[in-house]
Amino acid sequence: RRFTTNPRVPVGSILRVSSGEADSFFGAQSPEAAFARQYFSVVLPAPVSRPGYLLFAAYAPSGRAPAVFGAERGTSLADFQAFSGGTITLQLGDAQVTTSPIVTAGLTSFADVASAVQAEIRAAGGAQYAGAIVAYDAISGTFNLTGDTIAPAPVSVSDGSLANAMGWTGLGVIYSPGAAPQSPIEAFQAAEQVSDSFGSASFGAPVTLDQAIPVAQYVA
Repeated sequence: RRFTTNPRVPVGSILRVSSGEADSFFGAQSPEAAFARQYFSVVLPAPVSRPGYLLFAAYAPSGRAPAVFGAERGTSLADFQAFSGGTITLQLGDAQVTTSPIVTAGLTSFADVASAVQAEIRAAGGAQYAGAIVAYDAISGTFNLTGDTIAPAPVSVSDGSLANAMGWTGLGVIYSPGAAPQSPIEAFQAAEQVSDSFGSASFGAPVTLDQAIPVAQYVA
């Protein structure tokens, strides 16, 4: 089990990957992918065996704002231009909001689509919405949404044509809830409550000796 600060691994869940899957999930240049490649390269002595899976769990030392990491849907710019005032219903934290109609006709880039959606989400006002950020990731071809406040906060997006086109619903979308800052022992125990099926663990972020001792004592 590898603890990562990457918010694509939500607090309260465990990600299981096999060889090569960390590259596609985190990106080939990510520290998580580099660790996974090293892990899966191990060959144990007789009877000869290789690792089958690697588990990633969340570690949020600075806390997290709620986020949505969209799935790649292959929606073209022409598809967005064809929408006439679609709305999005979502929840970031305690309040659920429905945006005003979002006009995407006439927009000339995916970045413009992200800006138009961001403007209407911010107009909803209130905690998590007033300073929310919507960004288009050209490398992965996805739209991502981040709330404006680091705090425990649930995340959901209701099914709808525009939300579906942005990859915010359905298969592959990641809802990453907000979280208060965690110590290593808090992250370890939270992940263990989800599943204790692992044999060893390490942290992919610096951990001080004072932080490591409670974890070691707990494991012992």
